[in-house]
Amino acid sequence: MQPANRKPIKVKPSKGSSTQQPVIITTSSSNHQQNNSESHSPSPLILSPTTTGTNNYVFENEGEQNEQKTNKKIRAKRTGGILGNFFDVSKNLNENTLNQMESKMKEIIESRNLFKENNLELCEMIMSADVESKNESISQQEILKIDLINRQMAELESFETNLNNFIQSNGSSGITNHLVNAVNTRNAMRNECMNNLNEVTNLLGETLESMKNDIPVERIQKIDEIHSKILLEEDVLSVSGSGESFNMYEFNRRSKEYFEWVKKSSPKLIIQYKETKAVFKKFLEAMEKELNLMKEVKEEEKKMMDNFEYIITYTPEYLEAKRQTTAEPSERKTHIKELHSYYLKRKIEMESKTQLPLKPDLESVNLFYNQLNSLKTDLREAKRNHLKLKFEKENHELDGVSQSILQISTQKVQEASEVVHRIEEKIQLFESNLEKSIKLHPEILIYINSFSKNDDLIPISIKDTKLEVKRSIKDYEILKIINPRVCKAKFANQISIIKQYSFSDSKSRKEFMKEVQILHKMNHPCIVKIEAYFCENDFVFIQMEHKGDLTLADWLLKSPSEYEKRNVFHSVAQTLKYVHDFNIIHCDIKPENIIMSPIGSKSIGSVQEIYESYRPILIDFDISVDKNSLQNSLAIRSTLTYLAPEVVHAASTGADFKSVLNTSIDVWSFGVMMFKAYYPNDEVLLLPNEHSVRIPEHENQYLQDLLSNILQRDAKDRPCAEDIYSHIYFNSSIMNELVSQKQIVSTEDKMQSFNRFLHHYKKRMQRNTSDVIQIRMRRDAIVGHTLQAFSSMEINDLLLRLQVQFVGEIGMDLGGITSNMYTEFFRQSIQNDHNIFECGSSSKTGGYLPKADAPVEVCESIGKILIKTIYDQRVIPEVLSPFIFKFLSHKYSSSDPDYNSLQVTFRDLEQFDESMARSLRMLLTHEGVHEWEISFDGLGQDSNRMVNDQNKHDYVKMKMRNVLLLSRLEQLKAIRKGFNSLVELQPQLALFSWKELMLLCCGKDYIDVKSVIDLLKFKDFPTNSRTPLFFTQFISSLSSIQLRQFIEFSTGQCGISYGWQSKALSITVQYSSSSVDSLPVSHICSFILDLPDYNNYQLLETKIKQAFEFTSSSGFYIA
Repeated sequence: MQPANRKPIKVKPSKGSSTQQPVIITTSSSNHQQNNSESHSPSPLILSPTTTGTNNYVFENEGEQNEQKTNKKIRAKRTGGILGNFFDVSKNLNENTLNQMESKMKEIIESRNLFKENNLELCEMIMSADVESKNESISQQEILKIDLINRQMAELESFETNLNNFIQSNGSSGITNHLVNAVNTRNAMRNECMNNLNEVTNLLGETLESMKNDIPVERIQKIDEIHSKILLEEDVLSVSGSGESFNMYEFNRRSKEYFEWVKKSSPKLIIQYKETKAVFKKFLEAMEKELNLMKEVKEEEKKMMDNFEYIITYTPEYLEAKRQTTAEPSERKTHIKELHSYYLKRKIEMESKTQLPLKPDLESVNLFYNQLNSLKTDLREAKRNHLKLKFEKENHELDGVSQSILQISTQKVQEASEVVHRIEEKIQLFESNLEKSIKLHPEILIYINSFSKNDDLIPISIKDTKLEVKRSIKDYEILKIINPRVCKAKFANQISIIKQYSFSDSKSRKEFMKEVQILHKMNHPCIVKIEAYFCENDFVFIQMEHKGDLTLADWLLKSPSEYEKRNVFHSVAQTLKYVHDFNIIHCDIKPENIIMSPIGSKSIGSVQEIYESYRPILIDFDISVDKNSLQNSLAIRSTLTYLAPEVVHAASTGADFKSVLNTSIDVWSFGVMMFKAYYPNDEVLLLPNEHSVRIPEHENQYLQDLLSNILQRDAKDRPCAEDIYSHIYFNSSIMNELVSQKQIVSTEDKMQSFNRFLHHYKKRMQRNTSDVIQIRMRRDAIVGHTLQAFSSMEINDLLLRLQVQFVGEIGMDLGGITSNMYTEFFRQSIQNDHNIFECGSSSKTGGYLPKADAPVEVCESIGKILIKTIYDQRVIPEVLSPFIFKFLSHKYSSSDPDYNSLQVTFRDLEQFDESMARSLRMLLTHEGVHEWEISFDGLGQDSNRMVNDQNKHDYVKMKMRNVLLLSRLEQLKAIRKGFNSLVELQPQLALFSWKELMLLCCGKDYIDVKSVIDLLKFKDFPTNSRTPLFFTQFISSLSSIQLRQFIEFSTGQCGISYGWQSKALSITVQYSSSSVDSLPVSHICSFILDLPDYNNYQLLETKIKQAFEFTSSSGFYIA
């Protein structure tokens, strides 16, 4: 590289020498040859002080002999002044010395700042430029590579065209070995082209990089400006040529070294000076540390000054050299650039073929296709969920629910909509990637067609189950062939049942779809579960859980006990109810389709008999009928013995089976199966003129009743599965079994069992008659009218529904008025003017007993009223003595007509007459009671005997027994007689203790806030109304007594019955347009409370309490 001739540069004089003329700097130069030519270096730099000031310098050209001396002067002038002053200051550390040091350091900082900005910028600009540009031609290797890649890409293009034509013309033939080999060959050719393109583009890129010029003309001009600025601002330095030959590498190296030194040393000196000033007064060591640092800087500065001089001197040559390298690119460079651009473009095209989101191999396409189908299934589920939530939100708006509930519902709809949107975006991305991949790899379409050839045969509802797996029947170990299309097999150490269906057979295909759809929606422990299905060739296989090999038919051959059979058939009835609740008819109920799955061992009774317990599992749903489906058909595949009469008749006459598609055909099959289990030696015979099958005698009459009801010729006369499951045979017998075994049965369980029995018993009675008994009475004569009505009722009348109408009151009795009638009857009947009940004057509990002279007929009617309240699932006030319920629950024996086995306690007497109980206790605790002169008068044959300390216990027992029982035994027997009128209920009621019987009559003994709030249902309130919230807060503040008062006010009942939960009753609090000055109005006939929109808690609380007071004082209810 040839150095440029340096032009004169004007140097601005220093501020201290304003009279000095500008100095002209000139540098001599000579031609410099690249190869071993002799160079003429410029003269060395010489610096000498002038007389114009201590800080002024001029450039002198004195020759090589003075070079060493001059450089030494330069360094002395630049650093000696600094260090010399520091040494002087360190000799005398007084205040004046410190001030001098501070002044001198300021001079140093100012001197450094003069060069800092422009010097650093100059060095940065120089360091950002390349030293020189390479100028090399393309090698022979690159030429050969380019020729090779051109030939390979031409061959690849021709091969791809032929392959695409082959795929289009033979796409229907599926995946063949010829196609697979051709695809593999094309992929190998693409990979080889890709590798060669990478090499060519990398080589061309390196060549362009070597020719790249990173320092444009504008940057050279900027460096020139900075260099001139430094010379103009530096008024103390005169530079002349050093005589050395200019080398650009050396220039850049020294620039970098100087640049790094400036950045490092200047902050060091400033920071160290600040530290020195702060600690100089206390520690002399800090000054020594400062001096050592200055010595180090002085040594470094000697070397850096050479770099600085070199930079200042040769910047013009550097600029000139760069100007020469910024010429326009040559024709050769343009050609290389075009080649690089072309092959880079071809490389990108090849990458688009080889780096796809979907790899074009069979396994990857299969995985991709399954993921896409899974996303589509998720989308359908998300849309269904979105529509469901949207429908719920619209219902909330129509029902006028609270604003908070509506906001939650709206938020759920929005979240569901976002889920749908996200899945749709994923599907769009998948389909876009699939479309791009098919364009470049048309064989992917053939792969997908091979995977989806059976997809059209499988409906979306089956795909949405997500039960499909990619397996082969060869993956299973066949353990047992059950029948030609069912086997027991093992997969992954798990035993399952495999069923085979054929796609080519439309009937078989429909059975497959039916079984998958039905079993997927079922979730019951007594129904077999489907685990997976998979397709292979023209067959589809279902994998179901294996629950055992023992069928119900095999189990019955073991002669199980009646208890075991009752448990099993009770479970089957419950399962059948579950299936029918889904509107599904099994159509093939028989012992062979029920698997007995062992679940452990149990013991029965005091003998501790051990038996193995089984759970019946219902299987084989492939001919079942879904009544919700538009297309239904019935296949006759069951044994003739278990077919319902109407099915047999339709089959023999060729009638349409759709007319007999009903759950009653399963009920008949269940009845036949149960009949053969209990009567294995008898046949189910239904003669032409008979309406039902004759049931042989059995020790359990409830079993006979159940089978007689089931095996009816007319399907309409058969009970539903729910009636069978709740039949007294299963519930009463099992509960009696548990009680007889002295197993613990909770009160809640007993109540629920009784309520289930009562519910289905009523349904059976209502099928026989829909008659209603209407009673019209006056509120002021409620006791007399009620006794008169019940005394005239026959036993069957007690099973009918009551409708009560109070004279002068408007309203239809939907149950609430009857409840109010029961409540008011017992509250008024205990009053003395009716002469029915009595209670001790000091009793606080209200334990009333029938009077000894109360008419027996009246007492019998009261017993009827009690059993009727239980049958109607109503409650009465707790006014009767618990002793009455103890008497009713006592098991009567003809050998004990006087109830001597009935225990009478002090607690019974306290609840009736607390004062008498206290007196008798005092008698037992004192001695010398003979002085009290008490006799056994009226307590037996020896009435003249006196009470003493020896016989006082006998006296107390006899006294309590006489007061509570013997004196009113006939009246209690009459109540018991009326209570036992409904014989069907007695086996169930016999399971209850007297306390549980009292709870059944009087309702829950404790009413909590939650149980009341759970009964509330708000209706028609504006969305912005706060009245429902205030009403709930008001209920939460009530005591247990006040809660009873609210229940009575809104329903007419004095408590919460255990039957409410089973009947799903609720109290509807509905919006009333009445003025806020109005009181709430209750409709006890329908459990509805009209509540104005008070929208203020204090006002709502005041109005409801006023309504309570008005109701309790007047006894008037809005019906």
